[in-house]
Amino acid sequence: MPRQQTRLRVEGLGPLRAFVDGEEIELGPPKQRAVFAVLALCAGTTVSRAELIDRVWGEAAPKTAAGSLHTYISGLRRALGPAQDLLVGDGAGYSLRISPEHFDVTLAEDRAERARAARDTGGAVTPYEEALRDWTSGTLFPGVPGPFVAQTRRRLDDLRVQLLTELAELVAPARLPTMTGRLLAEIPAHPFDERLYAVTMRALHRGGRTGEALGLYGNLRHRLAADLGISPSPIVETVYTDLLTEDRNVFARDLAAPTASDDGDRPRRYAAQWPEPFTRTDEELAAVMQSRAEFDIAAGNGTEAIRFALTGLEHARASGRRLLEAALLTTVGQVRLSLAQRAAAGEAFAEALRISQDAGDPFQEARARFGLVRCEEPGTDPIRPALGGRAEPGIGPGAEVPALADTGP
Repeated sequence: MPRQQTRLRVEGLGPLRAFVDGEEIELGPPKQRAVFAVLALCAGTTVSRAELIDRVWGEAAPKTAAGSLHTYISGLRRALGPAQDLLVGDGAGYSLRISPEHFDVTLAEDRAERARAARDTGGAVTPYEEALRDWTSGTLFPGVPGPFVAQTRRRLDDLRVQLLTELAELVAPARLPTMTGRLLAEIPAHPFDERLYAVTMRALHRGGRTGEALGLYGNLRHRLAADLGISPSPIVETVYTDLLTEDRNVFARDLAAPTASDDGDRPRRYAAQWPEPFTRTDEELAAVMQSRAEFDIAAGNGTEAIRFALTGLEHARASGRRLLEAALLTTVGQVRLSLAQRAAAGEAFAEALRISQDAGDPFQEARARFGLVRCEEPGTDPIRPALGGRAEPGIGPGAEVPALADTGP
């Protein structure tokens, strides 16, 4: 009766594990596991002893590395037991004979290629789900040392995130909440992956969460500036601009729509036609208005920025949303400051400071204080008169939203 072929199965999309005839085997100490990982990742090819030493120990390999390698190979053969003939050694080096379908890393890479091919031919999302099926949420090859495994760990993690972002752009609207949650869960571990940020921003926007998308952009911009001293890349900036443009076009369309009570008072019509975003949280609305104001300032359109901010301010006051009022006052101050209207900016920041102090919001209080400091000029003190309570038309409590002609520099 012919001997049944022994099957070796290896898992690397998570902890490194090996199974012989369905039974898990013990791969030994970390360096021995690293030797096995290198051979599995290079399955079917011969890896020389010098290459194994370099891939396990790196440039700091000790003189005893060759002897240790021999010990680890012997240990792996004992661990493989009836499958030890799959670990082949000769004068050129060592190789591990494992079928591609018995190593989940190779399977995942093959499935990734098939998923991308299906996307190019108009395929559905199923191939992507299959490609991501066996990945775990933890670290790949945890506790396995060596530069080769470290490089592979990064490469495979990048592949997984790329597959996830590609899938996100294919899913139907009904699946967006789950998909967006998966994307957001990846950001803490990939804080500088701008492709991930761009796709997540688009997914949030598609799901009706534009405020969160703009806030995510702000977080990335701050992190890049603080940690790396750079600005977001064009791929993120393009998404950001697209979101603002689309949101602003919808907003402008709604503002232009006539109302039954339209008496020719344009500012009141703007206020009456403020679209649905007042169903959003104060934090989301503040992020939308802040991002929109910054976009208009960068485009040299301070009048547009003032109009949006003051219209929102009118609604915040009418609805008694004091924290949102403080946030929008700070935005108004920033726009005024960009137009060199320092005194008016100081008054807006001062009012924002009062409200945030009364409401106990340290974040908005800090924003307002920083704005007041920026209003200072050599030889002048615009902060004291601002704190004295003077109110600029269109800024102080109870003020009307000015017409566009009154909002220019």
